Amino acid sequence: MSLTGSKQIVIDGKNHIYGRLAAIVAKKALEGNNVVVVRAEEIIISRSQFRNRLKFMEFLRKHSNSNPTKHSHIHYREPSKMFKRAIRGMLPHKTRRGADALNRISVFEGIPGKFDMKKRVCAPDALKHLVLKNVTPTTRLGDLSSSVGWKGDAVVKKLETKRKEKSFARFEKRKNQLAEFKAKRQNAIASAAKEVLETLAMVQ
Repeated sequence: MSLTGSKQIVIDGKNHIYGRLAAIVAKKALEGNNVVVVRAEEIIISRSQFRNRLKFMEFLRKHSNSNPTKHSHIHYREPSKMFKRAIRGMLPHKTRRGADALNRISVFEGIPGKFDMKKRVCAPDALKHLVLKNVTPTTRLGDLSSSVGWKGDAVVKKLETKRKEKSFARFEKRKNQLAEFKAKRQNAIASAAKEVLETLAMVQ
């Protein structure tokens, strides 16, 4: 699906490559779109979790020598904030244009209620199944975050299960309503056809 145009774009982050999706989101935000990324915990990072965790632990050791407790690096553990930081690195966020673009980007774990009924799109250029080979090891961002201190993965999974159950119930209700409507329509068509045939028989 095309992601062009100045509008709100809701992207489902599941099975998207971390860096590629960040680049696409940054570009769309610079074009003036309001971009929302949901299910950030399902974003994929290439290579094994062991390797990615080692890289993150090296990142945790970065700090300011002047006053590390007050003026230093902020090491986010939440998948949404980790991903938004990656997007920030692809934007000129210290300029007015880049800061405005960053403000137009929202990232969430799971799917909040206000976006549950909205159409969600994917970015084909960042999909794992189209970009990576089957033998390439991958890491789920939620698993990496959990291994470095994030505590919300179980809660997000529980809420996602409830959301999917409600979504399935809505789907079944709509399907039943559509089946009833089709049955009534067929009955109405059959009744009308019968009346026409009876009228023609009387005329003859």
